[in-house]
Amino acid sequence: LTLSTDVDWVVPGTSVYLSCAAQDADGDELTYMWEATGGEFFGSGKAVVWLAPEEEGSYWLTVRVRDAYGGESLRAIPISVTYGEPPSLGEFIVKGVNTDMVRPTGDAWKIFRGRTLTVTCVVEKGDGPFTYEWSVDRGKLTSDGETATWEAPDTRVSATIVVDVTDVHGNTTSGSVLIYVETCTCAFR
Repeated sequence: LTLSTDVDWVVPGTSVYLSCAAQDADGDELTYMWEATGGEFFGSGKAVVWLAPEEEGSYWLTVRVRDAYGGESLRAIPISVTYGEPPSLGEFIVKGVNTDMVRPTGDAWKIFRGRTLTVTCVVEKGDGPFTYEWSVDRGKLTSDGETATWEAPDTRVSATIVVDVTDVHGNTTSGSVLIYVETCTCAFR
């Protein structure tokens, strides 16, 4: 499942075209549900238009794709709504802490249960100094500036580590790293 757009920021009140590419392993028909933390969607199915709100901020746009048998997958991307260009984020640097059981998997990462990793946010462009606000939906997270340390839970789940980066002018952009927690060492062979 992929979710894409041509921009990562827009001026308040303007629109963004979004498209989703999904395949069902069994060839089942898929339905698409679009959600946002602000603004409004127009259209339905694989491609929609999102109208940004008038309020500046960082907004998450999410698509949930379901088949008729309850299978579901989701992807989310952040879009900054601002009058000035927000910081531009590069690739995240993900490293295991005293473990080699951390690996990339597609556009995400996997880690063995109970292990720890660090995520470093790289700002490619913008006016610093920057502030970083980190959060996660599962596991234990601590942070210090551009780097966060995350301890995986002991169960097989997925977690999304999110960072909001704000520049000296107050413009904010967001980024995230999706991590799958594995409970079998066979996933790392």
